[in-house]
Amino acid sequence: MKKLLFTLAILLLTASLLVACGGDTTAKDTDPKVPEGSTPKANEESTPKTEDTTVKTPDTTEKAEKHIYVNENFDGKTLKVLAIGNSFSDDSMEWLYKIAKAEGVENIILGNLYWGGCDLQTHYNNAYSETPVARYEYRKNTGDRWITRNNSTIEYGILDEDWDIITMQQVSGKSGLYSTYNPYLEGLVDYVNKTKTNPDCVFAWNMTWAYQSDSNHGDFPNYKKNQQKMYESIVSSVRRVILPREDFPIILTPGTAIQNMRTSFVGDTLTRDGYHLSYDLGRFIAGYTWYAVLTGSTLTELKYTHGFDGETLAAVMEAVNNAVAHPFEVTPSTHTEAPENGGYDLDEYTELKFDYTVGGYWQSDSGDNYNKIVTGAGNSAQFIATELFTKETLPVGSLIVIDSGYQYRPERWASVGVQSNRPGQVTTEFTEVTDAFWDGYKWRAFNISAVGASRNMTENDAVHFRIYIPKGVTVPDIDVSFDAEAKPETPEIDLERYELLEFTYTVGGYWNSTDSTNHHKVITGADNSGYFIATQSFTKDTLPVGSIIVIDEGWQYRPEAWKNDGAQPSSSRPGNVTTHTVEVTEAWWGDYIMRAFNIAVKGNNVSIKNDPDAVTHFKIYVPKA
Repeated sequence: MKKLLFTLAILLLTASLLVACGGDTTAKDTDPKVPEGSTPKANEESTPKTEDTTVKTPDTTEKAEKHIYVNENFDGKTLKVLAIGNSFSDDSMEWLYKIAKAEGVENIILGNLYWGGCDLQTHYNNAYSETPVARYEYRKNTGDRWITRNNSTIEYGILDEDWDIITMQQVSGKSGLYSTYNPYLEGLVDYVNKTKTNPDCVFAWNMTWAYQSDSNHGDFPNYKKNQQKMYESIVSSVRRVILPREDFPIILTPGTAIQNMRTSFVGDTLTRDGYHLSYDLGRFIAGYTWYAVLTGSTLTELKYTHGFDGETLAAVMEAVNNAVAHPFEVTPSTHTEAPENGGYDLDEYTELKFDYTVGGYWQSDSGDNYNKIVTGAGNSAQFIATELFTKETLPVGSLIVIDSGYQYRPERWASVGVQSNRPGQVTTEFTEVTDAFWDGYKWRAFNISAVGASRNMTENDAVHFRIYIPKGVTVPDIDVSFDAEAKPETPEIDLERYELLEFTYTVGGYWNSTDSTNHHKVITGADNSGYFIATQSFTKDTLPVGSIIVIDEGWQYRPEAWKNDGAQPSSSRPGNVTTHTVEVTEAWWGDYIMRAFNIAVKGNNVSIKNDPDAVTHFKIYVPKA
C-alpha cells in the first residue's frame, strides 16, 4: 500500500511540473508589442534588448515584403524636399542637388532645418515653444549652392516653400532606442501638418547609419560599441515606430546603403570622425540613396560621379540599389577586390615634392589666423600643414592621395581675407583635381591628421599624404604666399584733389535693375542675398564725373544702371567689374539717371554677410570742390 501511495505521489508531482513548465505553449512564440495607442515613457533611454532587433509590429513584415518605401508620386521633373534634422541630414543632402541635376531633374528646391545634435524631443519643444526658438540654420539650395539663413525658426523653414516631402529623423545616438521617439514624433507630425502649406505634402523618415566600429561617440556604448547591434537596433526602431504609420510612406535608407558599402573593398572607413560621413564618398552614397528613394529610381549608371570612377562607382550603385530593394537588411557587396591605386596608372604621374609643417594647421575662417599656419594652439600637434598652392602649382589633373587611417582638410581661399566657411575632412584615398576643385578659389592648402585628429603627428606621418602631377605638366618652382601683389594697396590718390566718399550700404543685399518687381529696391530676402553688399543709389550729382572707383584684388562689383524709373531691359544690365581702378566719365554715365553697386567676392561664391570688413574692399574717391 505504501508503495502504491508513493508511486501515485510521484505521478502527481510529475504532472504538476509539466503543467508549470509547458502549460502555455504559445507564449514563447509571441513577439512583445506596444499596446495600440500607448506611448513609452517620455525620457526612457534604456538600451534596447536583443529581442528588439527582431520585433515585428502588426502587418509591417508583410508590408515591407510587398512595398518598397520609395516616393511613388515623383513626376520626373520636380524635387521639393525639406529636412527637419541635424548634421546627419546635412551629410545626407550635401550632394543631393548635384546628383539630381545630373540625373535630369529640372526643378530642385532643397531645404535643411539644421540644428547640430538635435533630437526629436528638441524639435518638438521648439515647435511648441510659446517663444519661437530662432536657433536653426536654415540651409537652402535652389541653384547648386547651399545658402544659410541663420537664426531661423522651425516654422520659417516649413512656410518658406510648398514642400512636397518633409523628412524627419532621430538624433544618431538615440536612433536605435525606439522608446525615445514618442510622444515627440507624434507631436512634431501634428505640428507640421498644421503648419505646412501644401496639403499633399508627405513625410519621409531618414533611417541613419550605425557608427564606425572604432567610433568614440559618447552614445556608442548604448549599443555595446557594436556596429552591427547598432544597425539592427536602428532597423528595429523603424519597424516598431515608423512602419505602422500611414503618414510615412517613404523610408530613406542611407544607413543600409552605408552598411552595404562597408562590406565592399572600401571597408569601414566611410566616416570622417567615427560617425559623421566622410565628406566625399560617405556623403556621395547617402545622397544617391536619397535620390533613388525620392525618385523611385533603380540606378543603371551614376551620371554624377563626384570624381569617382570604375569599381568605386559600381560598388556605390550596387549598395544603393540593394538598400532600396532590401531596406532593412544588409546585402553583401560583390565588389570586394580594391582596384590597384584607385584605378589610376601611377606610371603616368610624377610625385610632387612640397613643403610642410609638422605641428600646425591652416584655418581659413579665423579672423586672426586666416593667412598663416597655426602652430601654437593646443591642438596644433595633431596636424601637419602643407605649403600654400595655386592652380599653377597644383594643376588640374593632379591626384591627391591619403592613406587609410588618415584624413585631410582641403582649405581654400577665394580672396585675401577671412573666409566664411571651411571644407570638411576627406578620407577618400584618391581624389582627382578638377576645374570644380579650383572653381572660384585662388589658393588651397591641406591639413593632414589621423582620422578624428586622434593623436599627435610626427615627421613619419607626412608620407601618408601625397600629390601626383601628370607627366608632361610643368609646375613652376615658386613660393606661394598671400603677398602684397595679391592684395594691391589703394593706388596713390592725390588727396589734395580727392577725398574718400562716405556712403551708406546694406550688407546681405543687392540691386537688380532688371527685376520687374524689385528693380527699385535692395533685395535682402533672396537665397543669394548674403553674398553681396549693396551701396546706396547715386545720381550724377552725388557721384560726379572725375571720381575714381577702386576694387581690391579678388573682389568685384556690378555697376547697376537705370535710364528711367522702371525695370530695365535684361540685356542692358552691366556686367561685373574687377578692374582695380575705374574713372567715372561722361560715357560712364551716358543716358543713366541713377547708378548703384553690388559688391561681392570674385565669382559670387562666398557669403560676406558676417564679414564686417567686406565693404572696405570697395572705395570711391570724388574730386574736391
